[in-house]
Amino acid sequence: MKSCFTVVVFCLLFSSKSTIAQEVIEWGYFHYPPVFNVDKKTSKVTGYGFELLNLVIQQIPEYQHHLTKMPLARMVQTMRAGKNICAYGMFKTKAREKHILFSLPSRIGLQNSLVILKNNLHRFPQERPLSFEVLLQDPTLIYVTKKYVSYGVVIDDIFEKYRNNKNIITLHSIGLGRQGIQMLLAKRVDYMLYDESALFEIEKLNARDKVVLLPIAELGKNKKQDIKTASITLEQIEAQKFDVQDFEVGHFVCTKNNWGKKAIARINQVLLDELTNDTFFSLITQGVPANSVDNLKSLYQGLILTPANLP
Repeated sequence: MKSCFTVVVFCLLFSSKSTIAQEVIEWGYFHYPPVFNVDKKTSKVTGYGFELLNLVIQQIPEYQHHLTKMPLARMVQTMRAGKNICAYGMFKTKAREKHILFSLPSRIGLQNSLVILKNNLHRFPQERPLSFEVLLQDPTLIYVTKKYVSYGVVIDDIFEKYRNNKNIITLHSIGLGRQGIQMLLAKRVDYMLYDESALFEIEKLNARDKVVLLPIAELGKNKKQDIKTASITLEQIEAQKFDVQDFEVGHFVCTKNNWGKKAIARINQVLLDELTNDTFFSLITQGVPANSVDNLKSLYQGLILTPANLP
């Protein structure tokens, strides 16, 4: 059942304008911790994406703001149908740009790695880094992915060629990260891709010592590696220094129509004021490994500020 609510704080802040007819922005969201974390019992929403969304909403009082919980698939389909809706956190792809408008960069995500059980490594090719395309071509290795989730242009383009393979399981549910990790731990699947939701669920399920992350050849980390040192523990990935190309940036998004153009323009006005603030930086970096935040300070200019033409 569609769950929709208007955030109470907005009613309090803008009650003086309640008699004026206002345009409405419906904000879609789904359970994807730590971006949006929806409590199963209370339906309370937390997460850094929810906080960033509220930060923006409070500065756009000319709209009424309704938050609607919905699967990512429905959110994307709504935009494809040209119906008015906005959301936070999407990564940009060519397919999405046909139907979706993107704000200035406002989310940072670490580039993908392969997540594999330590005790299952022997089933994978010995050469490192592993080729994502070669793995998809192997019918004995089962890959689990998430419907309508983007893993960046390179990975998405490779996946598109094999999406109908029988060795691919596509999840449609809201609890995408946890379900994938649970399937991996139960050996119902052999590998998945690392993202911030996967990291969150690995921690929650106390599975840190059971998995390793392996670089993906197609993402540019293509130097030959010693098989003994080719896998990466979570501690190692948290300790390493990253470069700009190790990250993907996400955005606020709205339906690609005249209504969406107006909404995105207004969102961008807010972002131009907020992107240089410490509060925004502290929120946007909650989606990366904790030990990489100091390193990310030096990269923030190239990832976020320069695309926004900010000093």
